Amino acid sequence: MPAGVPALIGPASLLESDDRPAWWSPPGAPHRLEALVGSDNGDGTLTIHHYFRGQARPDNPWLRGDAISTRATGPAALQQRGRPGTAGHELVASVPEAGGMIGYAWAVNAARPLRWRRLGPIDDPDDPPRPAWDGPTDVREWGSGTVIAVATAATRLRNGWVQALVQVGGSVYHLHRQRRRGRVRWLRTACLRLDDRGPFTEAGEPS
Repeated sequence: MPAGVPALIGPASLLESDDRPAWWSPPGAPHRLEALVGSDNGDGTLTIHHYFRGQARPDNPWLRGDAISTRATGPAALQQRGRPGTAGHELVASVPEAGGMIGYAWAVNAARPLRWRRLGPIDDPDDPPRPAWDGPTDVREWGSGTVIAVATAATRLRNGWVQALVQVGGSVYHLHRQRRRGRVRWLRTACLRLDDRGPFTEAGEPS
């Protein structure tokens, strides 16, 4: 990992929800992608935010929700519990903090969006197997960036199609894996966060 660049995501920071919040999407729409992404506080801790993205259109943006924790000591893991379609279905964030692993929960099927609530100390999560990351890593794909961390999630879209968040430097990109006719390819779908610290310049000619 490059010096001074902390991991903002972990292997279990991304999943596809088992449910569709009534205030978010109509029945039959694809399930949402949910993610936990850190922001570097500059003091060795992270602020963990909840991000979500609809899958009905390929140009849907990632939207940022609540800040879950402002004192995480590393990337957070995301799970879900409870039966889909009921009030008991929740997303659960496992956040490493100075006092240990702290749990936070968010009710998926509330009549209106609610805030994340603190559960208190919890055990380290036993996460189900995640799809393997077999995407591009060389400079021809990423430019001068270095892949620091990857989170993957299987989806219901099609067999063999995988979603991934990939941290390159301080930026986080969303990639989509397609498998067709025995061939696999990864496509960069969206930029969840761009960390571009270069000076702004104006092109000499219009593009």
